[in-house]
Amino acid sequence: MPRIQYGLPTPEALEEAEHSDDIILGGCIVREDTYHCTKCGLGLDENMRVVWPDHYIASSDIISAPGVQDNDGVIVLTSCGFDVVREEKFYAAYYMAAGDPRGKRVLYVTTAADGEDGDKSWMDEEEVRMYTFGFRPESITEYKIGDKLNADDFDVMYLMGGNSYYLLDMIRKHNFDKVIRKFLEDGKVVIGSSAGSQVLGTSVKVSADENKIGMTDFEALGLVDALIIPHTNRKQEFVREWREKTDERIIALTDYTGIIVTNKDYRK
Repeated sequence: MPRIQYGLPTPEALEEAEHSDDIILGGCIVREDTYHCTKCGLGLDENMRVVWPDHYIASSDIISAPGVQDNDGVIVLTSCGFDVVREEKFYAAYYMAAGDPRGKRVLYVTTAADGEDGDKSWMDEEEVRMYTFGFRPESITEYKIGDKLNADDFDVMYLMGGNSYYLLDMIRKHNFDKVIRKFLEDGKVVIGSSAGSQVLGTSVKVSADENKIGMTDFEALGLVDALIIPHTNRKQEFVREWREKTDERIIALTDYTGIIVTNKDYRK
């Protein structure tokens, strides 16, 4: 029986979880070196699955999370796109919630990356992971917010990572939130990667990106009822600080985490 280790993983625990079956990562928060939730506690249900609290989620064990508007759409939250393909259960959960990705027409929104400087080779790597997951190259159309668009031509919207403040600003300037909401109302799939996930939550105030545009209103789209922090395996102290500063629900995404949000399971 593998042991379940609660809290944000140390690098050593993450390494052990990835390369052996002896440990499963889960839990709420790390307090010093103690792996448990000091706010609510955690346990296992009768099926030996983790019982998660409402205020914090941090594991690729999770395939659904609270808070999406009243529709049949599906939201997928990730840190690095389909780097989660290493998780077979994520494949199964995605197919169950969103269907077979093969042949689906993808609106590939790369706007957030325009707010980033420096090397952007990670964009190519992330796109290749989309092919590995099952999306077909010929079915993917790159798009910049503000360009002409007929959203009815697409089945899946993929919000690429980059600068969260820049992405949210562009969404506001071009009323693109209405496009995203209509996409979900029509029962389609919206996938977020890093910044693309963060803007789907309640606020981008937890972004570690540079606020180049001087944003002062950090309210995001609120399609997922939580603050979303990506790449948490690389910034544990940052997450710990925010956990101590707020009582709001936090979804902490490691680089290898995929969370599927469906209204069929949860409501605000």
